[in-house]
Amino acid sequence: MVITLKDVDAGFVYSVNAVDGGLDPISGPLFRDNIDFAKNENQDRFVIIFTARAEDAENAVYRKVIDAYHSAPVYKVYKDIYKYSLIPIVGGKAIDLSSY
Repeated sequence: MVITLKDVDAGFVYSVNAVDGGLDPISGPLFRDNIDFAKNENQDRFVIIFTARAEDAENAVYRKVIDAYHSAPVYKVYKDIYKYSLIPIVGGKAIDLSSY
């Protein structure tokens, strides 16, 4: 990854790239948006959604992927490795990663 932040006075960066660049996505930003889909309808553009055809809705393999994504080990990776820069969403609500 090329780091160009030292070449500018301010910039925007995807949070995972900030972590990869050694920045802290919690304490480092000048502005940080809170996740609240009810108050900010534009945030849903940044949510990764698992989709399938209707006939595959109960596919066992797909269900395993979704269950793994929403598991304590993955949440721990989001907290420890990605420093809260990735936040899982369940039922429109952000998961509190602090207990993982």
